[in-house]
Amino acid sequence: MLLPSFVTCPLVAPSSFICRQLLSGCPRPRHRAPHSITSVTARYSAPPSERACRHCKGSGHVPCKDCKGTGILPRGGYHAKNEVVLSRIQGSKWTALNSTLGWRHFHAISSRKDGRQSYVLLAATCEKSTKLWVNTKILKDRAAWANGWKEMSELPNLKGSDSGRTCKTCKASGYLPCPRCYKPPEPLPEPGVYHL
Repeated sequence: MLLPSFVTCPLVAPSSFICRQLLSGCPRPRHRAPHSITSVTARYSAPPSERACRHCKGSGHVPCKDCKGTGILPRGGYHAKNEVVLSRIQGSKWTALNSTLGWRHFHAISSRKDGRQSYVLLAATCEKSTKLWVNTKILKDRAAWANGWKEMSELPNLKGSDSGRTCKTCKASGYLPCPRCYKPPEPLPEPGVYHL
């Protein structure tokens, strides 16, 4: 795209200020300072039909809403969080994806609620004296905890980029065409004889 050429304003003496406007002329004949080049370029460099879309900022694509721009669905499909029900939590098994207090496998002993916050008391399976209180918000996070006891061979598959299936909505790219400014490609002409 060609930038507009700038000229000296004919309404101002040549020795004074230079008006950086388009060839169409200066809309403000009496001005005190030159117009900024960047504002003129931003305003007049493209016709209204070609200006940048505010939704996608001119890129032509937006992040996919299903996979949040990653191209991979969270582990368990669309279930982004572990299910934690305080009335049934006692006796449940949990695996810490990162070693916690030197252990990975825990089971729930009890639960308590403090106002809006709720906590679960977890004890290490191999050492009963190792106990910790975990906020249920942290326990619901699949990046930190897995429901049930998992083996070491299963842990790399639970975290990282290969944590789930590829998103079919965006075909694993993480982006979709902008719904506001996307123009589908023109269809190819039908085969036949064309006269130039």
